[in-house]
Amino acid sequence: MACFSVFHYTGEELGRTATKAPHHIARRTAMVHSEPSYLNKFEPILSKLEVQNGSKVVAVITMKGSICPITRAHCMMFETARGKLLNGPEKFGEILGLLSLNSDAYVIGKKMSQLNEKGILYKDRSELAKWASAEMPWMDFNPGRERDSVEWWLPYYWKGLTFIRYEMNGADDVLKFEKWKHCKGGRRLITMGRPGFTEEVTERSMAFGVDLHKGNFIIAPELPDISSTEVRKALREEHGKPLEESIPRLTHLLHPIVAEWLLKSAIYVPESPAPDHQTAPAPKTRRWRWSK
Repeated sequence: MACFSVFHYTGEELGRTATKAPHHIARRTAMVHSEPSYLNKFEPILSKLEVQNGSKVVAVITMKGSICPITRAHCMMFETARGKLLNGPEKFGEILGLLSLNSDAYVIGKKMSQLNEKGILYKDRSELAKWASAEMPWMDFNPGRERDSVEWWLPYYWKGLTFIRYEMNGADDVLKFEKWKHCKGGRRLITMGRPGFTEEVTERSMAFGVDLHKGNFIIAPELPDISSTEVRKALREEHGKPLEESIPRLTHLLHPIVAEWLLKSAIYVPESPAPDHQTAPAPKTRRWRWSK
């Protein structure tokens, strides 16, 4: 059974190195803050798999995004991708999901500011991601880089298992960057279908020579679209109403705990401008007179 040290998160991009680390990890001690909590969450599944008969290969679906906020659609993407692998040509002993987040500098400083919207801090987005996936024993928030989980965290603690990473992206992103061209040398991708993009991704990837039946480049079905814009609009409409009434109306968009946090934070409610008599006067420009 794997043993883990106990730490607390202190900021973004944690989970660089364990206290008991192999040499190639120990060299990164300057970046170390904490072990990722998903090790503890996955421990019952992986430790059991390590000793029982059957496949010892574990697929790890990773995705990174702004996730501001996390919606039902984000979790549905992982569930759909997991189902696709379970019914695929390869036999996996288990399939895990790890969600990583973009930094505050990008989400708040760039993306949300361009939309003239408030952004949710990384530390809060990470907590929301944990709550939204709490009932899914095979999925969790990843505080580090996507590849770190498969390259050394998981194989270090479960040496009897083989871990294979699948990068998950939306069809629009795959088409924009022609990511099917990267599907070589053991790199595997799952493309979540999206209306208006799925068909072109399929045609262009096949024209490039990608075998869609091999399992390295997988195109998953299109899912109902739950846009962040729709979520923010719904939260504004529910602002000020009783929580016990608002939360059930939002559960088709958000996990109930996530919905409650967002409603209480009132983060997407526009601030009312201060009355004119309370507006602070503009500072006067000081003119300097230089003495000779």
